Amino acid sequence: RGGGRFGGGRGGGRFGAPRPSELMVKTNYFRVELVKDGGTLEHNEWVQYDVEIRDATKKRIGPYQEGGEGGGPPPRFEIVPKPPRNGKDWIMDLERSSVGVLARRIMTKVSEQEMQNNPSFQYLVFDGKKSAYAPQRLFTESPTTTGVNPDGTTMPNIYGPADTETENRPKAPQGSSALYNFFDVTVKKDCDEHDAYAGRVKNAHFRVKLTQVGIIPYSHLYNYMSNKSTETTKLSLYQQCMDIMLKSAMLKVDMMAFGGSPRAFYFPPEYQKDLIGNAGKLASYFGQYDKHSYFPMVGLSQATRFCENGGVFINTDSVIDWFNRGEHPSSSSSYNQEAPKPVCILDDKSHKIAGVKIGDVNRPILDRRVQEDIENALNKLTLHVKYKRPVDPEWAARQRERGKSQDWIEQRNIFVRRNKTMRPDPREGGNNTCIKWAADDPNIYTFELKPPRPRRPRNNDGTPGTTMEQEAQPKEEEAKEEEPPGEMITVYHYFQRRYNITLKYPKMPIVFIGKEGWYPIEFLYQAFGKAKAANSSEQVRDILSYYDSHAGPKCVEYIEHLNNRLNVLQSKMGLDIGTIMSQFNLRKSDQPLRVMAKVLQEPVLKFQSMEGQLRNGSWNLNRVKFDTVADLSSFAILDMTPGRGINYFRNLLKVCVNHGMTLPENVNPEQMMELVVHTDNRARNPGEIFDAVSTAIEKARYEILLDRSELFQSKKVWFKSRVINKSNGLVEDCLVIPPPQNIDNEVGIILREDVWRHTHEITNVHNGETANARIMGKFVGYDAVDPFNYRWNGQSHEVRSSANSNSWTRAEFLGHVYALDDGKTLVSEAEIERNPMPTMRLETWQVECPCVLLVFLPDNTSERYHIVKMASHFSFGVPCQCAVADTFSRQKNQDQYCSNIALKLNTKLSNSWNKARAWGTYFNTGGGQEGGIPWVKDVPTFVMGIGVSHGLGADSISVIGASVALDEGCMRMAQELKVQTKSDMIADSVMQDIVKALAIQFTTANKGKSPERILVYRDGISEGNLNRSKENELRSIRQAFYDFHRMYYPNFSCDNSHCEGRGCLFCTPPITFIVCQSQHSIRVVPDEEPADRNKNVHSGTCLDHTVMDFRNKLNMTETLPEDPSIELFEVKDEGYDFLLTAQGGLKGTSKPIYYRVLLNENAIWKKGPTPLTKDALQLCTYHQSYQYGTATKAVRSVPVVYYSKRLAEMAMGYINYLRGRKGELPDTVGGVIGNQLEDVSEEEQKYLPRGRDGAPIGRFKFVRQDADPNESLPSEIRTELLPSFSPFERRLEDSNKWRSPFRPHLSA
Repeated sequence: RGGGRFGGGRGGGRFGAPRPSELMVKTNYFRVELVKDGGTLEHNEWVQYDVEIRDATKKRIGPYQEGGEGGGPPPRFEIVPKPPRNGKDWIMDLERSSVGVLARRIMTKVSEQEMQNNPSFQYLVFDGKKSAYAPQRLFTESPTTTGVNPDGTTMPNIYGPADTETENRPKAPQGSSALYNFFDVTVKKDCDEHDAYAGRVKNAHFRVKLTQVGIIPYSHLYNYMSNKSTETTKLSLYQQCMDIMLKSAMLKVDMMAFGGSPRAFYFPPEYQKDLIGNAGKLASYFGQYDKHSYFPMVGLSQATRFCENGGVFINTDSVIDWFNRGEHPSSSSSYNQEAPKPVCILDDKSHKIAGVKIGDVNRPILDRRVQEDIENALNKLTLHVKYKRPVDPEWAARQRERGKSQDWIEQRNIFVRRNKTMRPDPREGGNNTCIKWAADDPNIYTFELKPPRPRRPRNNDGTPGTTMEQEAQPKEEEAKEEEPPGEMITVYHYFQRRYNITLKYPKMPIVFIGKEGWYPIEFLYQAFGKAKAANSSEQVRDILSYYDSHAGPKCVEYIEHLNNRLNVLQSKMGLDIGTIMSQFNLRKSDQPLRVMAKVLQEPVLKFQSMEGQLRNGSWNLNRVKFDTVADLSSFAILDMTPGRGINYFRNLLKVCVNHGMTLPENVNPEQMMELVVHTDNRARNPGEIFDAVSTAIEKARYEILLDRSELFQSKKVWFKSRVINKSNGLVEDCLVIPPPQNIDNEVGIILREDVWRHTHEITNVHNGETANARIMGKFVGYDAVDPFNYRWNGQSHEVRSSANSNSWTRAEFLGHVYALDDGKTLVSEAEIERNPMPTMRLETWQVECPCVLLVFLPDNTSERYHIVKMASHFSFGVPCQCAVADTFSRQKNQDQYCSNIALKLNTKLSNSWNKARAWGTYFNTGGGQEGGIPWVKDVPTFVMGIGVSHGLGADSISVIGASVALDEGCMRMAQELKVQTKSDMIADSVMQDIVKALAIQFTTANKGKSPERILVYRDGISEGNLNRSKENELRSIRQAFYDFHRMYYPNFSCDNSHCEGRGCLFCTPPITFIVCQSQHSIRVVPDEEPADRNKNVHSGTCLDHTVMDFRNKLNMTETLPEDPSIELFEVKDEGYDFLLTAQGGLKGTSKPIYYRVLLNENAIWKKGPTPLTKDALQLCTYHQSYQYGTATKAVRSVPVVYYSKRLAEMAMGYINYLRGRKGELPDTVGGVIGNQLEDVSEEEQKYLPRGRDGAPIGRFKFVRQDADPNESLPSEIRTELLPSFSPFERRLEDSNKWRSPFRPHLSA
């Protein structure tokens, strides 16, 4: 396992198995076949309906009659739509995920209600959104079903993905008519009809309008699947229909779904024990004595896939999730059987609330941390409310006389609220109060209880009547009568007075659950439902054991087993999945698709003195020295355990030396242990942690940079570091001359002689003459040794044996001398005045110190980790490397753990000077081996990865991390971080800022060579946004490179008259744009189970046919030029998409990355010796997977994407602190603010995030608060949230200059 905060992964290797060039695999794709009856299709069309659901109410019909309980016939009612309020209709917004469950419940009731008269309704399919489909027309034209909307418009016959109009809802031509019908239904709004307490839940009434909006001819799909037509324009509409049909069919056979737009459907709880069986450790959750408040459930997700060559498949995958129990398992035996018990939120036996230990249940909870834990736990739950008042004997006797049963009487005294969530009380002034911490304390919460109003009689027509007293009262007095004042009481006294219920635990909290109000915690019960944030170590371990038991070929076999179980489920009317699909002329094959995949060639890895031994994508660091080592020139140390970190830090430094890394020169490493800053391991709030980080970094600067304890001066040597030249932005090696005791903001600098010869201005003690000279060391046998050629090794002085040599000779130090410009005259210290002034003095920010912060965390607490990273990166501009005490102490081989930390450090401290990398990568050619990544190494190639992390909620943010490979081996990285308003697309200006900054980093690191080709890997794009990404983000990348060329090359211009300053193929490098889809459900496993312990496909298994999307083809953004001077490759217009399993998994089932090639100009545009063919792209991508410099295995995705996602997720962990949305930071930290983005194009308006009122949310990109708004700075500098790691430095003398940062790599 790896080091760092999270340890290593679960990958492994295939030991001893031969590596083939191809492999027969099977997938979880099941072919869809056409169903014919006697050679003809049963139905030749599908019908599409638009669904509108409107809130309704019951209206009494006829005069009022007393009824129901013996007073005559019951009153009659009809359902009518609610009248508009404030000009707004009561129409359900089916695009909101929160209404999906209720919408499905309503449409299920419509089907059940109507199919008695029209059996076709049982085949109406609907998934909770605005579209429904049926295999035939549900109603025909009649006076009641044909009409024109009030504005003279109706729906046309295009709706859904094929519709290109605004908001998917275009208007039909004026005066056209549509076929529609209304259906009135009554359902339980808060629970299902079969809920045990459904009778105590209020009914809700709705009117459903089905409008026929399209007739979808079946012939087009038939021609595509029969390979009679290659027309694909309408396939998206067929795919939407088939997806909805699959989801609705699973619901009809009683599979369970949760959420507004479900993708997973779960087998009912009574099937789970049998389905899970003895998989891993999950069987114990179904034992009769299991006390967990949660349990696992398995299910299926199914989606239609239209693939190349007419293939249509259903992608079926198994899913498993944790669910909160509604009831504990019953404890049964032959002598005793108990009914299942509900899961109480307050467990008075174990003294817990929602699993949080609270101590005494008879005392208020005062500990703020316990209160926070309880609030967090309750926020994850769906709640039931249930309480029972004592039965009034007189009332009960009257009910018995009326023939009511005892059970009916008991039920009438039970009060329930079903499926509620804790939420803030809006009456509390917007302070988000959800919990009050005692029910009986008037100082905590009281409310006004008003006296009950007298019940008014009703007239014969049902309207409210008046009492005799009201009739006698003058009208003017009635108008003046004021409502009597209420009484302020607690929740405890309310239940005591209103319901005659005395709370058992009045000191326990009360919880607000919406308009129903505040309820005591003892009335709350856990509702059955999907668990939120179910990621405890026990839950993760048990789920992984489940996946391990269904690994490799067993994964697809288990999916087949679940498919078979699904096929035998039936609805209440006897329908099954096969029958429903057959009504749409379709049938799903029972056999998974089997195809032949290829296995790509592995690279060759070389360390400093040996070649790495690869075993199915894995290797180790045992007894190897890194190929090119980083210099650990200085560091700060923070031990947050405290006291347990010294052993770890010593071990880490020892292992770093073993791997060849250089420790701080001129100081004994043991003395560096005195820099350790200890802090309380209970420190959790941002202020405490920030202060600890600040103390550690400032102590390192005080002791090392300023040398206040004379670690260096006492040995007559200097601290070695690097420095930024303020005039030109260049960075050079330097030795630091400590300042006098009264100066802290500047230091003296010694540069190498060929850069800046003079070090001091010396003054002759005899005549006062001054001269510039260079300080030298005098040793026995050496008259003058340059400061860069001698050192202190911790025990004695050493002199370099020869120039540029790494060989050192022990020598006795005699003193300092000063060499004048003639190169011959040496002046002794006795001949000059004491403490000569350095000739070069710089501000301390220009000198790198420390180069890294080493942190020893007590545990894996995410908040502490994120605050440490925020303080280190955002506030102090220092890379940070964390390790976890608990993980370190559990290691059997602690040196191996430290080796992985050393690997991370070597990668993180790599830069343009040391060019550090742990290993070199080579590939075999016909003539031997070549270094670097295939195709990338030919010419300077800009390999960029983009990862995005989205916050929760529509008004949140998106954090964009980006990385670029600086070398031909794609192992040294530079990174960028930007923040914008939440959006799937990166805003134009944000993308341009990212690309320009990384282009500067790349060109600077490659000594002025700008990119000739661009290869972009983009993560985080969903299927529906592929075209938007291609259109918008590609445009921004071209614009960024055009602007970069204008900045970098003053005489740059474009000869293309159509370019117009936007960038084009003629003036910017050709682009290959690839979307890396990791969140898919495709499984690729060996067809037969391997003989060894590894059940997965080989590392490098690549599948690029049969299951590829039907849109898979070569794309060009522009028409190819006819200019004969432009050279083009001759390449077939074939698809470039592929599935690549780069990792060699040992446990679980390896999941491939789906690489979607949206554009590949490098396959045609001749900017290098070879085109980027399909084979070249696959090999290039696979070899990059070996370049993740923090793991000794090939990783699943390319490192430029991995690093970018890690950076984005790291920043997402702390960005809300900087926005002032979370915790309190010291005033000196600063933060970020939003600058409004420009308006998006008209076609993008419909994609803008919207608030609850439907209005678009303002779009912003975020800048540092310390970026002076009055200062004239370009956008790429103002939006730079981590300036210490960017190429821009505002403090340079010329603001147009840039520099290479000390350490550009953050997320290793």
